[in-house]
Amino acid sequence: MSSSGRTVRFSELVKYFGPAHLVTLWSDPKTDKPFMRAVEENRVVTITLHNVGSRKDFGVVGFDPKPSATYIVFSKPLSAATGTKVIGVKYELLEEAPVKDPVSRSQSQPARKVRPPTSKPAKTVFERTDNDKKVIAFPEPKPPQKFKVAIVVTTKSQVEKEIEAENAQEARAKALEDMKIEPVDLTTATISRRVISAQKL
Repeated sequence: MSSSGRTVRFSELVKYFGPAHLVTLWSDPKTDKPFMRAVEENRVVTITLHNVGSRKDFGVVGFDPKPSATYIVFSKPLSAATGTKVIGVKYELLEEAPVKDPVSRSQSQPARKVRPPTSKPAKTVFERTDNDKKVIAFPEPKPPQKFKVAIVVTTKSQVEKEIEAENAQEARAKALEDMKIEPVDLTTATISRRVISAQKL
C-alpha cells in the first residue's frame, strides 16, 4: 500500500493530529460506522505487526485490511497522503480508547496516556527515502485574532395600566411618568440583538 515514496514519523502525527488510540477489528469493518467514518476522513493508520524477529512495527496512512494488522485512529484528519509510510511507532504516545467506541482496543498492545516526547520534535514532518532532499513541513496554525464587537440589544414588551385623567393626552403623560419609577417585567418581552460593528484589535 505504501507507494508515495514519503515517510512520516509517528511522533509528528501525534503532535499535529492527536490524540489517537489503538483499535483491533473483530468483525467486518463495514458494519462499524464510526470506524468507517474515520477511514473516509483519513484519520486511520494501518500498523503491520511483527511478532517474531527484530523488525520494528511500521504503518501506512489509510485503511489496509490485511492479516496481522491493527489500526490507529487519530482525532483529526491526516494531511499526509494515503500510502505514506509511518515510521518510529511508539505505542506509549497513545491514549486509552474511548469507552463508547464500538471498536475494541488491542489487548496485545495496551494503550497509555500521551506524554510529551523526550527529544526535541523535528521541524519537518515528511522525510524522503530517495536521493531527493526536498522536505515538506506542515504549516503552523495561525493564532486567533481579537475583535471588539458592538451589539445593540433591544427589548419590546407591552404593559397595560389604568390611569385617571381628564383626557387621553393627560393619561398618556401620566402613564409614562409611572413607568419611569416602576420595575418592568421582561420575562415575556421580545428581545432582538443586532451587531453594528466589529473592529480588529
